[in-house]
Parts: sequence; C-alpha cells; structure tokens
Amino acid sequence: MNSHPEAESVIFDDASVGAGSTVEDGARDAAPLGRMGWPALSKLARLTLCMVLAACAAAPALAQRLATGTGFFVTADGYFVTCHHVIGEGNSVTVRNLKGETFPARVVQIDRANDLAVLKVEGRFKPLPVSNSADVRRGAAIVTMGFPNVRQQGIEPKVTDGIINSFSGVNNDVRLFQISAPVQPGNSGGPLVTMDGNVVGVVAAKLDAQAVARVTGDIPQNVNYAIKSQYLSALIERAAAAEPGLRAGLVAPRVGESTRVVDVVPALEDAIALVVASTGPAALPRPFPAPGQAAPDDERSRRADRLAAEYRQLQGVLGQLNLEELTLTNQAHMLRLMLRFDAPGTASPREAELAATLRRLDDVGSRKQETVRRLNEIAAEYRGLQAQPGRS
Repeated sequence: MNSHPEAESVIFDDASVGAGSTVEDGARDAAPLGRMGWPALSKLARLTLCMVLAACAAAPALAQRLATGTGFFVTADGYFVTCHHVIGEGNSVTVRNLKGETFPARVVQIDRANDLAVLKVEGRFKPLPVSNSADVRRGAAIVTMGFPNVRQQGIEPKVTDGIINSFSGVNNDVRLFQISAPVQPGNSGGPLVTMDGNVVGVVAAKLDAQAVARVTGDIPQNVNYAIKSQYLSALIERAAAAEPGLRAGLVAPRVGESTRVVDVVPALEDAIALVVASTGPAALPRPFPAPGQAAPDDERSRRADRLAAEYRQLQGVLGQLNLEELTLTNQAHMLRLMLRFDAPGTASPREAELAATLRRLDDVGSRKQETVRRLNEIAAEYRGLQAQPGRS
C-alpha cells in the first residue's frame, strides 16, 4: 500500500498496471477519477483500505505487464462485468471461462468513480441475474467465486462464502457492503450473490490488515467490501443507451433461496471468467477515416480493413499467450516449491521438468515480444493511412 504523503488522498491504491480495450469517444464515464474516489476520509481510513488487485504483474520485460481479476456475464450474448481497476486504461483484455475457452473483450462503458466496467465478448454464455441491492438484509448469506493470486494458486476458481456485515463501507460509504467472505488479490470484479443466485454486488476491496495493525496495534479480521448492485445497474443503463441489445438480454432475478452453498456454485461456474488485461501494444486508432476527413480511396480503405482484421487476430493471439504465461508461471512456482522437499544432493525428475517449463516460458516470452512488435507496426501503419488526405 502506498503510504507516501502525496498519495494519502487516494483511498484504493492503484497497485496493478491494468489494461483494457480502446474505448470509443463518449463511452467512458464522465468522472475524472482514475481510481475509486472516496473523499474526506480519515487518515486511518486512507492508510488502511487497499484494492483487491492483480498483484501478480508480469515481469517488465517486453514492456508489457499483466493484471488479472474476475468478471461475470450478465447477458447470454456476452455482456460482461468486472472492476475498472482490473482492466485499467490499456489496450488488450482477454477473458477465459471455466471450459478453457478464451475470448477478446472490448470495453463498452466504464465508471471510474465506482470502479466498474461493462465489456462485450462475442459468443453465447450463461449469465447471472442482477437484483436490487436495496432488498438485501443485514446478515444475509452471500457467496462469491473468483481467481485469486493465479500465479501462486493456479487458474482454478475459488469459492468463499460469508454474510453481509454492514450496509456501508469504510467511513460509512453507502456505496459498499462490508462482507465476511474471504477475498484476495484477483477476486476483484467477481459476483457477490445471495443464496437465491442473484448478484447484489461486485467484489472490489479489502481492508489492509497490516496497515491497520501498524496504526492501531490491532489486526482486523476479514474485513472486505463489495460495490452494491444498484451502481452496476446504473452503469448498465448508461451502456444500454449505445448498446440496445444489452437491456433486452438481462436476466430476471431468481426467486427462492438455496440452503447450501454447493447449490449456488453451478450458476457461478457457468457465468464467471478469469480476466487478463495487458498493456504494451499501441492501440489501433478508430474510426477510419478520422472524423472530418474525406473518404479514402478504395485501396487505402481495403488496406485499412486488412490491417484492422490482422490487429484483432493478433490481439486474440496475445491474449492466449498471456494465459499460457500465467499457467507456466504457476507450474514453475509449484515445481520450485516441491524441489525444496526433495532430498538434498539427489537427482530429481522435477529439476528437468522445471528446466523444460522455464524454456517454454522463454519461448512464450519471445512469441509475445514478436506479437507486440507486429501490433505496434500495424497501429503505426494504420495511423499513417488515416493521416493521408482522402479524395474529396
């Protein structure tokens, strides 16, 4: 957590370098904040609240860093919700469902002030219904599922449950629920559902126990926060103004509570996905031609279309490589851990397996570097075509 004086007004540390698809003009929320902005909090609050972010950023080689988090589908045709701090302001977002399928995502609408984002993925999915957070009772049982610490814990989802502790967050912030369900870096963007399977919040933050202990001498126990669904519903309504199919695709809230967490889990498994956001390649300018320019000649237009198609294809390749890198990094961590338990001085087959895994990581890194290089070339050429005067 950043405790420098100049950062004290920042409630949630922007600890990860997130990345997202290019957003069309007008699609971004009007709020100027790059982080969730809860003003006028006490010094203790400012020092102790931290984002549940993807803390496992990739090494800075390739000038590309990764952030990971969680998200979930809200329509069958691919509208998807996560936290804004997961995707950040970068150029490439990929989601991976529990079937192992990966999809590039584009950003539809963001709300920086409330740390929410709506994305769009092409395909057919099983969504979760979003219900009114105002109907939730204090003490209500809740469940969440997400992808915490994927570099250490792997890319299998983790389920946690708890209750609604409070109707407000730090310093009585009414936009948040305080929840007892354990969350870790990477849970951000995950759905908070009640026992009827309806989304009532989006997991976003946790109290920094170490920071609190340094200030108060006492360690807080499992204090976590979720953004209430009423702010998500408001964002969806704004997004629907430009995406007519979004509102029609929303699922009606379910009626009837389950008595066991295990009965809620299947719907979560169908709807959630790992989010991998990366920075690095230059964004492709849009639209073509630029506003106010004359229409280009047919050859320039065809060339621009080919470049745009190649760019989209390579974005998908980069997303696959990012996921492969995460998987291999996790394997390398586990192999190193297991090697500690092998008898010293004895040959272990795990050493050869680790060496092979590291070679594969190097290969993935090289392929990523080449992919990013080509993406940058395409973006530069596309900008050049866009800058050329068109026929009047």
